[in-house]
Amino acid sequence: MEEKEGKHSENHKVFNIIETISSWNTIVKDEIKTTLQEDIKILDELEKGIDTYDTQVKSVIEGIREDEKRIKRMIDKKSQIND
Repeated sequence: MEEKEGKHSENHKVFNIIETISSWNTIVKDEIKTTLQEDIKILDELEKGIDTYDTQVKSVIEGIREDEKRIKRMIDKKSQIND
C-alpha cells in the first residue's frame, strides 16, 4: 500500500489494522504453541504416573497371590495333621 509522505490516508489506517492483526496472529500462535507444549509435558507426567501405578498394582496382586499360596499350604498342613 502506498503512503504519502507526511500525510495520513485511509490506506494508512488499513495498513495499521492489517499490521495489528498480523501481530495478534503471531502472539496467539505463540501462546497456543506454549500451551500445547505444557499440555504435552503434563500428559507425559500422567503417563509415567499411570505406568508407575500399574507396576505397583501388579506387585500388590502378585503379593496377594503369594499370600494365598502360603495360606493354602498352611491350611493343607493343618488339615493333614488333623486327619
